[in-house]
Amino acid sequence: ALTRYQRTYRTEGLPIHDVCAVAVAIDREIATLQKTFATVEVSGEFCAGRTVCDLYNRYNREPNAEVALDLKGERVIEMIMEVLAQYG
Repeated sequence: ALTRYQRTYRTEGLPIHDVCAVAVAIDREIATLQKTFATVEVSGEFCAGRTVCDLYNRYNREPNAEVALDLKGERVIEMIMEVLAQYG
């Protein structure tokens, strides 16, 4: 699974989306957040089941979510290591 993910998305690592979401919930200063309209594309025409965010307000819809556009990744890793150290 890791090799397939790395090949598909051309990355060396593996995403930790859930951990990043929790880190932002703990410390909102670690991310650049933007209020935007977000929905899940269900018709399957382009990306069935994916979250779609209207970052440029092209559809003039009321924002219903905040999305992280940038994240201080090194700080997230520090937070993870701090939590793991507590379980020594």
